[in-house]
Amino acid sequence: MTTKYIFVTGGVVSSIGKGICAAAIGRILKSRGLTVAVQKLDPYLNVDPGTMSPYQHGEVFVTRDGCETDLDLGHYERFIDIELTHNSNITAGQVYTQLLGEERRGDHLGGTIQTVPHVTNVIKEFMLRAQRGTGVPSPQPSPLVGRGGQAGGEIPGFAGMTGNGAEHYASEPQSSASAPVPSPQPSPLVGRGSQGEGAPDVVLVEVGGTVGDIEGQPFLEAIRQMRMAVGRNNTFYVHVTLLPYIGATGELKTKPTQHSVKELRAIGIQPDAIICRSDHPIPHSIKEKIALFCDVAPDAVIPMETLSNIYEAPLVLEKEGVGNILVRELGLTTPNGTDLSRWEAMTERMANPHGPLPIAVVGKYADLPDAYLSVREALRHASLFHDRDVSIDWVRSEDIERDGADAWLGHTLGIVVPGGFGSRGVEGMIQAVRYARERQLPYLGLCLGMQVMVIEHARNVLGLAGANSTEFDPETPYPVIDLMLDQRSVNDMGGTMRLGNYPCVLAHGSRAAKAYGKPEVNERHRHRFEFNNAYREPMYEAGMLASGLSPDGTLVEIVEMERHPFMVGVQFHPEFRSRPEQPHPLFREFAAAATHVMREGAQPELPIP
Repeated sequence: MTTKYIFVTGGVVSSIGKGICAAAIGRILKSRGLTVAVQKLDPYLNVDPGTMSPYQHGEVFVTRDGCETDLDLGHYERFIDIELTHNSNITAGQVYTQLLGEERRGDHLGGTIQTVPHVTNVIKEFMLRAQRGTGVPSPQPSPLVGRGGQAGGEIPGFAGMTGNGAEHYASEPQSSASAPVPSPQPSPLVGRGSQGEGAPDVVLVEVGGTVGDIEGQPFLEAIRQMRMAVGRNNTFYVHVTLLPYIGATGELKTKPTQHSVKELRAIGIQPDAIICRSDHPIPHSIKEKIALFCDVAPDAVIPMETLSNIYEAPLVLEKEGVGNILVRELGLTTPNGTDLSRWEAMTERMANPHGPLPIAVVGKYADLPDAYLSVREALRHASLFHDRDVSIDWVRSEDIERDGADAWLGHTLGIVVPGGFGSRGVEGMIQAVRYARERQLPYLGLCLGMQVMVIEHARNVLGLAGANSTEFDPETPYPVIDLMLDQRSVNDMGGTMRLGNYPCVLAHGSRAAKAYGKPEVNERHRHRFEFNNAYREPMYEAGMLASGLSPDGTLVEIVEMERHPFMVGVQFHPEFRSRPEQPHPLFREFAAAATHVMREGAQPELPIP
């Protein structure tokens, strides 16, 4: 079957939910047995969002092959259950970087470089790459060596340790600075339709921004040209728009949608379907009006009222006939009928939890939850596994610095400290770690959250006053977290961290190994600093086990406290691999531990007769 393309654009306002709609359409198509690839076109001039502030862009999502991307790729992965790659995101910055590089090399034979056809050709080539099933190259990292692994010094490792899984590493050779770390072996792609498996049945392409944005015009022109490039019968245009509600008159207004479609048609794109976002029910008369004025079939005007649970979106769109419209208009051959029964059962469980699960997320960007979008979703997935409804208390770490941990964490059943960069708010995170350790509260540290766990242990258990990361205090007398050696010659900020999938060997019998249920895993990374191996043995003797290491033993990937219900810190980002139907093992076990916590004054749950 010829690969079909579905293009999703947005109108009237930004942040309207195009990404959720695209992800939901992908889930609908997958439920019919079709293979799906997804791409996001971002018109901003940054090469990628890796150097943007979370306040500007929200979360930076990292793919398995180390590409820093838009957070919508997280929605795609969670809804469709696939793993995406660098082939799934392109920015205007990437387009112009490539094109200007070609011009400087003389690839265009001295010709005039223009938006049409040169810029649009680069964008089209990116989109066409998906239908050829372009393979995914393995990342090629520089050798990574910890500070404690410098030549001439022994790396304190597991060889001389006993107990709690240390014997698992007793026969492992200890590496030195001259021994390279093996290239990461990417885990198998999850789900059908992942790029690298051959041509997909359908390619979903979301265009970022709003119709009418100046920077988005070349991208809209490129998707217009795609109808000619792949054939009219192989393309379908979906426009997501907003119907504002006028409270004084009690009316939904269609005029902004009409103008947005007019703007699209001026470019040469006629929408085949319009998804109408609204906070209020959309009457049939409004649908008929939009169909008439926008020249769209009445059944292709799809109401999408604001949902309390985003995972209901595929069910709503399927009920409104989106799947049948796509099959009909694109001539799709579906191997089987629609089967969203498991997805529907999942959303029903979300709607009927057995009780709340209060969890505190302590971070420096806590006033913008989108900065931790995948963390939030991973906690939802994990609590659903235990039939609970997670109630997240977003705590600014600076507030803890000001008021103390008791003031903000007194009622939580578990604490998560997510990733971040820079020294602001770090001391509040360290206080949160100490609070969790001393009160035996479940704790999960992610990237920076693992590093502050190490700092707190060094200061308050080992007694190393002033212990810190050299990221926050270059002159610290005890650099328990330090810059990776291969990072010390790096000058550019963008795309130069340790990124993407790397393997991690788990200590037999450790809490991490029990959670995963296997001896080795691959997880996604995004960091420059690491655990300093010079402190590995003293940390172990004081009760902190390095329970996950790189295969050669030089890099600490996971630490955990031995005498604690659940206190685990990981250098990677497990939240990126969590799915609503398959929560990440570490989040799942963290939530399990939290369900058994009883704070002072709480009453135990009574069994249901």
